[in-house]
Amino acid sequence: MTDAGHASTLRRLRRSDESLPWEDEEVDRLGEGARRRVGDYWQGRAGAELRVAAAFSSLGAKLRQTGTEPAILELLDASIANELYHSALCERLATRYLGAPIARPEAGTVHLPPLPDVDPPMRAALYAAGLCAVNESIATVWLEHCFARSTSPLARAVNQVHLSDEIVHARIGWAHLVSSWVTNSMRREIAGWLVPLLRTNVEQWIRSSTFQGGGVPEHGIPDPAEQREQVLGAVRNVVIPGFDYVGVDVSAAAKWFRREFG
Repeated sequence: MTDAGHASTLRRLRRSDESLPWEDEEVDRLGEGARRRVGDYWQGRAGAELRVAAAFSSLGAKLRQTGTEPAILELLDASIANELYHSALCERLATRYLGAPIARPEAGTVHLPPLPDVDPPMRAALYAAGLCAVNESIATVWLEHCFARSTSPLARAVNQVHLSDEIVHARIGWAHLVSSWVTNSMRREIAGWLVPLLRTNVEQWIRSSTFQGGGVPEHGIPDPAEQREQVLGAVRNVVIPGFDYVGVDVSAAAKWFRREFG
């Protein structure tokens, strides 16, 4: 994001989110170690949200080239704006918990897997499946749990904002997969990619820095064991059944999941 764009986003954030309980006294009552843990978490999330925005932008470019429903492109454009907003929100949260401004988050370089042997429509479908149907569905379940475990008014309010947007982001993938732009033969091919898609996403979630260190549940960071349980539960109860619902054979994926995670 340019300096002007960053400043504009922060101005919109200040205007639109003064209703959030920024002066939450539960933040001030936290011990120094816990405040540092939560502040570092939100600082990491600020960069992660920018990376997701960049990935969504790449996905939108692919889908515009290969075709999808106009409503899906509209959702993608809105989702990119959501993620930029989330990053600015996370930046402000990190500052609130750490008690000092943080370095401006950077997205870094985001590259989608090249998949050189896959034709463009199939490549776009796999990107939509991995980024949205899998990753954002996991994020929705995980954020719902973070919200449920929070007692701090600020943590609850912010997690509710994120949760409401993640639901929309997940819909992008499912909507494209069930659309006429994804043929039955493509869905059969997606079945062969489902295990690596799930494996990659699960590993990224479980190895995330979010899962390192102790939890601060009242401020929206459940214990690592709980977080792992939510990720695996999302795959078992939402993602795999979702692919089955849109017509993708999930037998190999379900077998892999049972073997790996029980």
